[in-house]
Amino acid sequence: MNSPAVKQFPQPSDLQDGRLNSTIARLRASERVLNTHQPTRQLLDEHGVSRRLSVSVNTLRYWRACGEGPDYIKLGRLVRYDAVALEKFILRNLRVSKARATMEEKRVAL
Repeated sequence: MNSPAVKQFPQPSDLQDGRLNSTIARLRASERVLNTHQPTRQLLDEHGVSRRLSVSVNTLRYWRACGEGPDYIKLGRLVRYDAVALEKFILRNLRVSKARATMEEKRVAL
């Protein structure tokens, strides 16, 4: 029953030689590093995003089903949108009008 794949509970001898304490100290140190480096995300709900994009909540749901639209986060049954990802989605869909693009092409060609 001492196979390496089987995890064993800490034994009192682990406490005596400090192995468990050093493991706990390493875990706490890594937790502090993770907590200090995680950016705070602003998460928006469906209604806030629908107002921001001027589309209905049903359109957002349709986009999610089709794999289109802004990236989203699922938290159980809740759907949230990262504000930064929403801005990236808006910029990805920025288009130049055909008339202006044609005029600029002619100007560059001269």
